[in-house]
Amino acid sequence: MAALLFRPPPAGELRALLAEGLHLWRLGAGQDWRALLVRRYRTPPPHRGPHGQPRVAGLAVAHADSGAWRALAVAESGPLGLDLECVRALRRREALLRRCFAAEEREALAAAGDRLLLRCWTLKEAVVKAHGRGLAYGLARIVTRPRGEWPELAAIAGEAGPAARWAVLGFELAEGCDATLVQPSPARPVLAFDGTAEPAA
Repeated sequence: MAALLFRPPPAGELRALLAEGLHLWRLGAGQDWRALLVRRYRTPPPHRGPHGQPRVAGLAVAHADSGAWRALAVAESGPLGLDLECVRALRRREALLRRCFAAEEREALAAAGDRLLLRCWTLKEAVVKAHGRGLAYGLARIVTRPRGEWPELAAIAGEAGPAARWAVLGFELAEGCDATLVQPSPARPVLAFDGTAEPAA
């Protein structure tokens, strides 16, 4: 797990600041991440790609939301994948494990709590989002390995692989809300911004 310090963003346009690293934003659920991109990075409005991923001319972006929180990643180039899950009790846990996790993952997670399982889920989703096909790729093809409190990528079957292709950052976006960011390896530095004071629209 990375201990990220979400700082207030500097004033004005931030596109030039992307040369220093990838930007990761923490936002509230009522905030419009699209408007933030247009205002802070001077982009045209984003549109959806063929599998639902956001597309912005000239930048790589990834977005996720869960509960009261949103996260946005912005970089000069991609691909990027981002997923976010607020902690909750899982219903139909066994069915989820059978459908979306490989046999070795199911064995490793059998005695684990729901929070670790959700962290594995965010890693899988971040990878398939970065690859560009989303859930259609098949989450069971992304194999995670619990490593302490946060998982790592163990293997990836198919064209999204190999696992070494991706740099993974697991982090707590806010108390009780976990996220995973995936970018091409080697990882760029991450500049984390607390955007909760940004305008809602």
